[in-house]
Amino acid sequence: MPKLREAHRELKLSLLLNDIPVINAVSTIITVPPQTIDDNNLDLSTVSGYPVNMISPIWLKERALGDTNDAFTDMKEVDFIPNVVLGVSLNYWAWMGQTIMLRGATTTTQVQIRYNQELTPPTLLTDSIGVLLGECFLAYQVAAKAVESVSDPKNLDARVSMFKANASYNLDLILRSAVKELQNLPAKRRAYHRGATQNKIIRGV
Repeated sequence: MPKLREAHRELKLSLLLNDIPVINAVSTIITVPPQTIDDNNLDLSTVSGYPVNMISPIWLKERALGDTNDAFTDMKEVDFIPNVVLGVSLNYWAWMGQTIMLRGATTTTQVQIRYNQELTPPTLLTDSIGVLLGECFLAYQVAAKAVESVSDPKNLDARVSMFKANASYNLDLILRSAVKELQNLPAKRRAYHRGATQNKIIRGV
């Protein structure tokens, strides 16, 4: 299981780096209380409803308390929260220290976050991987890690190269399949570039 969880983390990193939306998520509506101390910015992670499985945010929207869903407006992402007077809207957000910081507002506001989520690593053999066809990569990657852990580093078993080659090939197929699905969306997406890929899979037992 430790090898499986390690391989699962590698799969998630590949999905993140290639903007594959299986890790996309939208938060619940987060009600942000008024900011009462002018000199302090607000750490949004201290507010109820903040997603604990967030890897990184993509964008934030805000609306006044009691408004409908179509009233959400985009907030502006900045590197640092500016020194401005508190107003009735939040306006700005910054990703700092692995958390979302806000200037705050003088009135209660509501925020929604679109973000990259952490996929729950498997702990049991019956647990979901969270990625369609992800087992095609994980099976070979875990096998390679298992053989490496019991082999002499100076004389690794030839099976390791075979397992890694198959894992890489299948990961390429998973990413290409996900990108193909994105091509059906109306929004233009970044093309997937992996470089030269294998022409055929290496067969083994």
